[in-house]
Amino acid sequence: MEKINQVIIIHYTLPPVIGGVEKMLEPLAEQLAQNNFIVTFLAGKGNLNSKKIKTSLIPELDPEHTKIAGMQKQIDAGSIPEQFETKVDEIERKIETKIGYIKNVVIHNMMSMPHNLAATQALWNFIQKHPDKNYYIWTHDLAWKMESYQEHLFERRPWSLLKEPISQGHYITVSESRQNQIVDLLGISKSKIKVVPNVIKFTDFLHFHDSTSQVIKQLSLYNRFPVIMLPVRLLPRKNIPRAVKILSKLKDYYPDFVAIITGDIPAKNLRAKECFERITKIIEENQIQENITFLDNVFKKLGIDSGKNPVIVRDLYFLSHLVLYLSSDEGFGIPILESAVARTPIVLSDIKVFKDIAGNNVNYLPAKLSDSEAAEELHEILMEKSEYLQLNRKVARRYNWEFWWDRYLKDIFNN
Repeated sequence: MEKINQVIIIHYTLPPVIGGVEKMLEPLAEQLAQNNFIVTFLAGKGNLNSKKIKTSLIPELDPEHTKIAGMQKQIDAGSIPEQFETKVDEIERKIETKIGYIKNVVIHNMMSMPHNLAATQALWNFIQKHPDKNYYIWTHDLAWKMESYQEHLFERRPWSLLKEPISQGHYITVSESRQNQIVDLLGISKSKIKVVPNVIKFTDFLHFHDSTSQVIKQLSLYNRFPVIMLPVRLLPRKNIPRAVKILSKLKDYYPDFVAIITGDIPAKNLRAKECFERITKIIEENQIQENITFLDNVFKKLGIDSGKNPVIVRDLYFLSHLVLYLSSDEGFGIPILESAVARTPIVLSDIKVFKDIAGNNVNYLPAKLSDSEAAEELHEILMEKSEYLQLNRKVARRYNWEFWWDRYLKDIFNN
């Protein structure tokens, strides 16, 4: 039976309060919960609850709490209110009750920022009295290193607490820049400060369908570049064989590229079946089975209903680095509109109808180009957009919630 751990995550506020730190709290809790932790949030206001995540409140942790805001105004001016120590003791007692026997304590920003120094002092006192716990001092910002806070900081307590190292603490920060600032301010060895970057949860940000996440995982799309979508049915006029031949040459530039043909594979349509067999033969002859896939086959492997094709294709527009649409004949060309809305570059065959719609705002592959020449054109198009696409790739691989636990959190919380 797996060991169940408990962790408490402390911050001033939780969503729906809007803030950069608040945005990271739920993804962190979800990762911990998925890896057998029972998570409790402790904050002044807000609420985040699920099966393994609950919220506990101490209203005085909120900088906007009436009594705290009044005191903080005096503190910002450099004076200590008469009731400060009393309020610190009161908050500390509440913290002690809420944390109890929980061993893992994560504190976000409250030990380095001056928004509620009564709460900071209370946490500091608690840590000194309970050195046996695991304290993770998650530092997004350091007031003593930020010009805008200097006029409200003074060389005595409680302000100086924000630049005093916590000997029991495991320091975590969000970037190498902040890591260097902590070293300079607190005198802690750089090797003892873990850098855990903020991440984005692609599926939530882009409102991906749950089944899209399955497809992404199956094809390792976050680790492939470029991701190219062919939003076409299996019809001769869609010119898929030519596209596949061009893509076989593109492998010389991008060995790990992946291309997704989105049309279904009808069992009874003879022309579609012949088209599928021809395409499959070209794929096998060029040994690009690992690079080109039929979305319909992925659906069958994962048990996804084919009726979900439209919504998943919609999601793939936003995930792809390039759309390839080389039809030899069309009455219109809806993928041009869809790629434009998704702001994903599209490369078209040079037929008149496409030029009527897209004009000079897209790239075209003339029919006269050889497969190698066309592949070189695709490479140049990708290179033209390389700065943005490489940032996209970096974010997908390094700052993606999907990899957060394995790449950063596991070593910290499984010690």
